[in-house]
Amino acid sequence: MNSARRVRPAVLACLVASFVAAGCAGLSDRKPPPIENTGRSQAVPTPGPAMPQNPLETIARFEDARADGDGLLQLMLLRGETPIRERAAMALGRLPFPEFGEEVTAALCAALDDPSSPARAAAAFGLGMRADRDAAPALLAHWKEPDTTVRARIVEAASRIDEPKLREAVVAALKDRSNEVRAEAALAPLRWQKNHMPPDAESVDDALVELLRPNASIDGAAQARAGVNTASTVGSRAASDTSLAASGASPAAVFSEDPEVVYRALFALARRKSERARASFHAALASIDVRQRTYAAQGLAALEPDPKGQSLLRDALGDRDWRVVCEAAQALGRAPDAKLVDALPRLLDHPSAHVRRCIYDLLGRITWDRDAAAKLLERSSGDSSASVRAFALAPRAKLLGDEFAPTLAGHMD
Repeated sequence: MNSARRVRPAVLACLVASFVAAGCAGLSDRKPPPIENTGRSQAVPTPGPAMPQNPLETIARFEDARADGDGLLQLMLLRGETPIRERAAMALGRLPFPEFGEEVTAALCAALDDPSSPARAAAAFGLGMRADRDAAPALLAHWKEPDTTVRARIVEAASRIDEPKLREAVVAALKDRSNEVRAEAALAPLRWQKNHMPPDAESVDDALVELLRPNASIDGAAQARAGVNTASTVGSRAASDTSLAASGASPAAVFSEDPEVVYRALFALARRKSERARASFHAALASIDVRQRTYAAQGLAALEPDPKGQSLLRDALGDRDWRVVCEAAQALGRAPDAKLVDALPRLLDHPSAHVRRCIYDLLGRITWDRDAAAKLLERSSGDSSASVRAFALAPRAKLLGDEFAPTLAGHMD
């Protein structure tokens, strides 16, 4: 700790005594009672020491100020009650780095041995926020932490630090026995810069795809619920839900991995534009988990279109969740084909304004049947949503060019 922030041991001992021995009861400073004016001389009481403040409020003030209280936060991390140690770890993690360097990182690393798992988790999270490479040895030393939540926070912290050994350990954590840890490891590659990737970056995609093992027990009812091989019409998947409920069938997941892990892996692979995950994206569009279908559509949107993917995306236009429909429409907009025209008119009556906006945007990209697309785009002028009406002006202008200028002038009057 530098001399500007050093606190004498005697002063720190007094502070700890006031916070801990007095119970840290959250009492505010008290003033002596007013002197009664009786006309007689009275002795003025000597003010005593200020009563202790609430330590959590003290931590919050230092946290807001991005200050360590001349070492007080480190001391509270070491000797406060469990909630105090936990909050002190969070506050220390938010101190600017490298302005607050070695002392703060060392204190958080030491807190990885705290007897309280919430305090250890907070210390690991704080190290992740600081992203100090000096924390790497301590994180690796605690990699086999028994508490799953703490271990997940350690994996998260490691993913934020530019250190090759930590990246290798994070990839290995994709095989951790805990769903929570694997879910955290699945998001880790999104935090790595391209120049910080392992030498064989494709191995990261392979490890993520390995999480997306198909479920051998998936049955036809589950596929019906997800909408596989259904027509691209609004409500088709909602109808599948009804028939599934009536049959009493129990839906099966497309993947054997935990759903929380799966959707994070799909999200990471979509952002990484992974060609290796194409088959997984295809399969995930049949998932009963809306998050998985959403990120599968995003993943296909990031890849060059393929016939199977385009067919599945057209089916996804009939999804029961508006978010999936929007993602599918945006993905299809990259390479719209003639098979779309028959599916789009019904979607202009979709209850979600977000979906209608996406469909109008898609119509503006249909150049092979300009007249049919223009006629559908005209319906936007009567849409119930002002946002949709305004948004549709751009695709109409894009499709019609100068021909749309008089109509656009009318909208501006």
